[in-house]
Amino acid sequence: MNRFYPVWAVILLVAQQQVRAQHLYVFSVVEPSLAGRPDRTGDVRKLQKLTDEVARCGNYTKHWYDFGDSAAFTGQTVLKTLESFIPQSEETAIVWFHYAGQGYSDGPKAWPTLQLNGGDVPLRDILAVLRSKTARTVLVTVDTGNRPRLSSPILPTDGQTGSTNLPGSLSVIPQQTNPSQTNLPPQKNAVDAYRHLFRAANVQQLIVMASASRGQWAYRSSKQGSVWLDALINAFALVVRKQAAEQTWKHVQETVVQITQQRTRQRQTPVYNRQTITCCETETSY
Repeated sequence: MNRFYPVWAVILLVAQQQVRAQHLYVFSVVEPSLAGRPDRTGDVRKLQKLTDEVARCGNYTKHWYDFGDSAAFTGQTVLKTLESFIPQSEETAIVWFHYAGQGYSDGPKAWPTLQLNGGDVPLRDILAVLRSKTARTVLVTVDTGNRPRLSSPILPTDGQTGSTNLPGSLSVIPQQTNPSQTNLPPQKNAVDAYRHLFRAANVQQLIVMASASRGQWAYRSSKQGSVWLDALINAFALVVRKQAAEQTWKHVQETVVQITQQRTRQRQTPVYNRQTITCCETETSY
């Protein structure tokens, strides 16, 4: 038996390394002129807490790329950061891109254009870059208005505020955390639910969620923040409480639509899509 011990030790070490070699990359892009507002900073904290939970349940090391703490970045900086990014443990990695800020509809397409400092970026361009990444799951969540762009926008009091163009660039250094070393172990139903969503078997999946349909505002409260983000958090909570095997991204997204419509009295309807990364992009929801 002794002569076999080193072999088993090597096998155990490899298995442990495989378990540890899992990564969640979160790109948090908050339009700089809005980043200091209490409702925006509250939204960022909510996103951090949600992604911490996903990382902890999946035993992922989380990498947090924060663009929202500086006014010195442009749309091209965001694109270049995404283009140069190469995930570790590609076969199991999760890449989550989240944008919160100004946006507008550009023609008949469903996805909005992001109104960033120094140049606007259509969401379609970001999707094209992320689709080329080798990751198990790419999740794109965009919390922005989707109305035609106006030179002098007149916004509702519960809508989004205007932005100021500030040129510049930013070298983003990610913060890393190891959720497996913090807090109590997650409950099994939460582990199963997030594993079912983020570790799709034998397929690379791209999930896209925009907070408003074409021609709509993205509503928010000055105290509670984004209506849509709260709906997403509640949708995940419902998934955790139910049987994981019965829940899909379509269930999550439909729940987000229902909650958002209820909160905004049918004035805001999120759009969404799910596809394999190798598929062609579609501009409509399910």
